[in-house]
Amino acid sequence: MSALKHPEYPEAKLLQLESMIPCREAQASTLLSIFGERQHFSFPALFIYGHTSSGKTYVVQILLKTLELPHLFVNCAECFTSKLLLEEMLRQLQRLFIKEED
Repeated sequence: MSALKHPEYPEAKLLQLESMIPCREAQASTLLSIFGERQHFSFPALFIYGHTSSGKTYVVQILLKTLELPHLFVNCAECFTSKLLLEEMLRQLQRLFIKEED
């Protein structure tokens, strides 16, 4: 039985998620409550901070991919101007729409 609970997501997906991010149930639960249900609008942006190499990126990306939540992931250190940020967002959106058409 999964320690993660959310009525919207199947138990199998939550168990899979737990096995991929062991000892991160508290962080995953917090993220699940922030993201809400798939069809709901979530926060337009989420800024996660913490010590280097502590697994922040890994946990968020695994959660988003496993639960198949629509998202864009932008590294703010790489996109240091508005132009670079918007270009990266458009590039990722284009990939999402092309994937959905297939």
